[in-house]
Amino acid sequence: MDDPVVIILIVLAALALVALIGAYICYHITFKRKHEGPDDPFRGFDMEGFEPFTPKIHSMIRKLLPIPYEDVYIKSRDRLKLHARYYHKVDGAPIIIKVHGYNGCPLRDFCGGGVEHLDKVYNVLLIDQRAHEYSEGKSTTFGIKEKYDVCDWAKYLVKRFGKDTKIVIYGISMGAATVLMTSAMRDLPKNVVGVMADCGYSSPKDIIIKVATEDMHLPGKLCFPLIWLGARIFGKFNLTSDSPVKAVKKNKLPLLIVHGMADSFVPYHMSEKIYEAATTKDKKLLLFEGAAHGISYMNNRDRYIAEMEGFLSKTTGYTPEN
Repeated sequence: MDDPVVIILIVLAALALVALIGAYICYHITFKRKHEGPDDPFRGFDMEGFEPFTPKIHSMIRKLLPIPYEDVYIKSRDRLKLHARYYHKVDGAPIIIKVHGYNGCPLRDFCGGGVEHLDKVYNVLLIDQRAHEYSEGKSTTFGIKEKYDVCDWAKYLVKRFGKDTKIVIYGISMGAATVLMTSAMRDLPKNVVGVMADCGYSSPKDIIIKVATEDMHLPGKLCFPLIWLGARIFGKFNLTSDSPVKAVKKNKLPLLIVHGMADSFVPYHMSEKIYEAATTKDKKLLLFEGAAHGISYMNNRDRYIAEMEGFLSKTTGYTPEN
């Protein structure tokens, strides 16, 4: 034990073990699936800014729940069984793929926009992201793998409804980041004609460091290497391989970006960063003063719906009759 080489090797092995344990803890907290099966859409309103709107949100969820839908499934590229609810209203109408947020519930995240689109006679595919609800998966990957899932859902719709089907992809929070990354994929069907992103983050790294530093009171920049390592080893994905900011530099689709200016979880300057990086000629940044995370719709419903309907009409060429 007096051999300095042996001592160094022991120290290095101990440090490696500590790093591995730390990486797993970070993976478990940040990425590992939180529970199996469906979430309760009436819970999860403890985030800042939600309290004044909770009764209204509950009312919208109750309105959405009895609307008939079809359970549909696809296999992901890594062989996970993914689930979605398909709401069909009119043959030939555009289809909106809706992508919920981190630890989100699709019925909760889209209770407002979901009802609006159904009432406006759009067809809707409300997906369960991997590792959520009825979809398989052990890890949430902050859009890194989820972007492939959204692309494959679009392919499913084209195969089922035909080559003339118009599709818009629409996400909120992590779902917004996901659809932005999806927009730059080379094999995304040409049927996808627009992207709507509500309160998305600029990159997985940016939001993880922000939450660790400001919300968890940890040294976020120092923790990130362990978080990255946990994702790489235990989740089998690279957190820094893609981001919304990287993707919008390649995306050519029309882009509507929405963010609440009182969002303390995903700061609205992240959407400003995405907007500035976007190279598409058809882009718009829509900011809602006083709106917290994910509730710009509740903050100013008329403005939100008017902007969304205008974007959908322009990109799909479809005008609902009722």
